[in-house]
Amino acid sequence: MKDLIITEPFKKPEYYHTTVLPIKKGKDFLLLRLYDITYLKGDGAYSKIYIQKNGIENLHYHHTCKALGFYEKTFPIYSFLRVHNSFIVNLDKIVYIRTKGGWVLELVDSTIIKVADSHKMELLKRLGLKPEL
Repeated sequence: MKDLIITEPFKKPEYYHTTVLPIKKGKDFLLLRLYDITYLKGDGAYSKIYIQKNGIENLHYHHTCKALGFYEKTFPIYSFLRVHNSFIVNLDKIVYIRTKGGWVLELVDSTIIKVADSHKMELLKRLGLKPEL
């Protein structure tokens, strides 16, 4: 029997309803639920996907062999946003946007992530907020 491979079907718009992300682990696959993903951190040509399941406080990650750009293009745009060159966040996991002294996001697990200036307006737009003039 041939080894299974990931065909990346969720790259196609007709598969955007996909709610799992298959991560190859040796010859097996770990199926991460998208709603469990808190954020992704770029690590060169690799990524770390941080998850928090069922309110468990200990956040853990899975190392993948794909760059952030892959996930940025394939994750549902209504739930995930690249907020920095090194980070993609799950918008449902943001607790605070702190704007004093530079913008940062505080996530449900108390992780703090800096928001790049080039991503501030898109963040506000996605959250339905307007900047104060």
